[in-house]
Amino acid sequence: MIKKKLMNGFMASTLSAAVGLAVGCGPSFQVIRQSTPSALANVEKVSVRFDYSQLYIGGESEATWVKKKSENDADYPKTWADLKNRLEAAFVTSFRGVAGVGERGNLGAPTSGGEAALVVQVKEIGIGKYIPFYAPPTKANANAVFKIGDQETDGVVVGGASAHSLTSPSVFQHIEPVGSQMGNTAGRFFVHARAQ
Repeated sequence: MIKKKLMNGFMASTLSAAVGLAVGCGPSFQVIRQSTPSALANVEKVSVRFDYSQLYIGGESEATWVKKKSENDADYPKTWADLKNRLEAAFVTSFRGVAGVGERGNLGAPTSGGEAALVVQVKEIGIGKYIPFYAPPTKANANAVFKIGDQETDGVVVGGASAHSLTSPSVFQHIEPVGSQMGNTAGRFFVHARAQ
């Protein structure tokens, strides 16, 4: 009797573990919105643009951050623009590689069902840097929002982080992997949403 109860308990826990693993195998996203049926199903071209209007760095707005950094380094606006360009290029390359879509030439509102716009609303960037015994990572997070025409149809939270070390102390060594992680998540969400 005890042996039978133990065996039933073992079978039940094995079955629930298997079900848990099967359910956990699918993609996991922090979805902002998802259209049903998918508005992205027939999209073959996507334009990507970045919106920094809601960006905070270390609790400060982008304008305040750049102004403060520029007090010590007159060339900081160029440095900041370069950093953002690297983040954007890595995001777009990763997104296109995963999503398998072409680029729309015109960044205006899409004019057909086969085209969409992806607006990456960057919310936070953590610069990070290497300090012995303490190395906060370079990180970023954003909302990746897909639009068809002026209608927001789908969206997902994307983020990335890259740790600093003694051999790679510069934010420029880490912002591209962060952008790539973010683009990868947006691309996987796009593929997932199209299949719905």
